[in-house]
Amino acid sequence: MEAVILFFIKSIFVSGVLYSYYLLFLKDKKRNHFNRFFLLAIIPASLVLPFVHVPFFHLPATHLFSANISAINTEGTIHFPFVTLYIYILIIVTYLLLISRNMYKVLKLKRKSKWIMRGVICFIETDDERAPFSFFNNLYWRKGIDTETEEGKKIMQHETIHILQFHSYDRLLLQIVCSLFWINPFFWWVQKELSVIHEFLADEKSFEPGDSFHFAKMLLSSYNHGSYLNPDIGFGKSDISRRIAMIESSEKKQSIWKRSLTSIVLLLAMVCILFVNAYPTSSNKESQKIEQQHHQKLIDERISLKRSP
Repeated sequence: MEAVILFFIKSIFVSGVLYSYYLLFLKDKKRNHFNRFFLLAIIPASLVLPFVHVPFFHLPATHLFSANISAINTEGTIHFPFVTLYIYILIIVTYLLLISRNMYKVLKLKRKSKWIMRGVICFIETDDERAPFSFFNNLYWRKGIDTETEEGKKIMQHETIHILQFHSYDRLLLQIVCSLFWINPFFWWVQKELSVIHEFLADEKSFEPGDSFHFAKMLLSSYNHGSYLNPDIGFGKSDISRRIAMIESSEKKQSIWKRSLTSIVLLLAMVCILFVNAYPTSSNKESQKIEQQHHQKLIDERISLKRSP
C-alpha cells in the first residue's frame, strides 16, 4: 500500500509539473497539433515516470505511509488502506458505468435515426438538440440546419475535421484515464483543455484567420453546450473567447515544432532527475526491520488488551 500511495504522489507531481509548463509556455499559442500531442503525452509520462529511478543517488526509505495503519474495535483490526481501496474501486466502477451509459445513449440515437454513408463518415439526421456533433465516424446532424448555406458548410467541415483527426479517440481515452485515476486533478484539467484544443484544430481548418464573423454565426447555429461523453464538461464564455482569439490570430508557425520539441526534451530531463532511487539501502535495512517489528508488537499488545475480560 505504501508503494501505491508513493506512486500516486509521484504521478500527481509529474502531471502537475507538465501541466504547469503547458499553462506557462504553450497555452493559447498557435501550435495546436503540438499542444494536442503534449497534453496526451502528460498521461503516459505521469504513469511511467514514477517508476524511473536515477541510480546515482540513494535516499533512505521514508515511513510516512505505514502499511499497518489500523483501528482497533471489539472484533479485531480494521486496515484503513483496504477500506480506502474498496471505495476507490467503487468510484472507478461508477465513472466507467456513466461513460458506458452515455455511449449507449449516443449509439441508441443512431439506431432510431435515418443515416447514410458519405465516404468514411456516417451522416445521421436527428431531432436531438445536442446535434450537430460527431462521435467517432458518426456525424449527428440536426434537422433544420441547411447544409447548403455558408454556415451549414462551415459546421459540416468543422465536424468532419473532428472525425478525420480522431478526436473522439482522445476524448474516450481521457475519460477512461480520469475514471481509473480520478484522484489526480491534473488529469481532469488536461481532459478539459484537450477538448478546447480539439475545437481549435477544427476551427483552424474551417475558418480563415480573422473570419470571426462566420465563426460567430456557426456558434449560433450549432453550439451544443458540451460533450457527448461527459455533459459536465462544456464550453464556457472564456473558452469561446479563446476560440475567437485563436481564429483572429495570425502567428507564424516557423520553428514552432523545433522550439516545442526542444522544450519538452529539456523539461522531461529535469523531471527524470527529480526521481532519485528512494528504496532502502543496505545500511538501513536492519533499522527498518526493527522498526516494523516494534510497530507490529504494539499492535499485538493493543489487540490483546482489547480482547482481555
